[in-house]
Amino acid sequence: MTNTTNNRREAAGTVSRYSAKHLRMRMRKFAGDARKHCADSRATAGSSKGQFFSYDAIVAGLMFTILLTILYVYWSSLRSTMFTQVDDMFRTSIEVSNLLLTTGNPTDWTTTNVKQIGITAGPNSLELDPNKVTNFRFMADPVYGDYESMRSRLGVAPYMFYIQIGDSVIVGVAPTAEATGKISVMRPVVYEGMASNFTVTIWSNFTSS
Repeated sequence: MTNTTNNRREAAGTVSRYSAKHLRMRMRKFAGDARKHCADSRATAGSSKGQFFSYDAIVAGLMFTILLTILYVYWSSLRSTMFTQVDDMFRTSIEVSNLLLTTGNPTDWTTTNVKQIGITAGPNSLELDPNKVTNFRFMADPVYGDYESMRSRLGVAPYMFYIQIGDSVIVGVAPTAEATGKISVMRPVVYEGMASNFTVTIWSNFTSS
């Protein structure tokens, strides 16, 4: 009976030692697997972050390139429009000054019979006729005359016009602070027996019609 009991105790001890050893081995293996899994997870996460970063950089680069392209096209179009407008206003200012520095039609025109505006005293003359200047000034007055009609007569539309003789005589509408384009042409003249300047200014604010 005693031998049997001892055998059982030894067997139990052996089983306990085996179980403990087996358990330790399993735990080591589990810990090793866990460390390996963590390392793999960190590597995968780093790779994913790198991929996301690469995609974001590519998208940002494309958007920046598209924005630059749009700005370049817009600026090129705006610059072309501005140059075209400046050329047109310069041509208009020359034509208006050439037209006004004539005798007009008829040569002794008045506000009731004028066919073509001209303010010189005679053909090929730089002397201005004071009566014609007064009539022209009245007809082009924005309040008392018909400025819009005068724009059409002079071929200025769609621009605005402003004319100065010296520093005292002003005809038309002066450029506003919002004017987006302005061209002036100055010609020498004689007015009331004095040498003076005849200045034609053509301007626009893109709302003229």
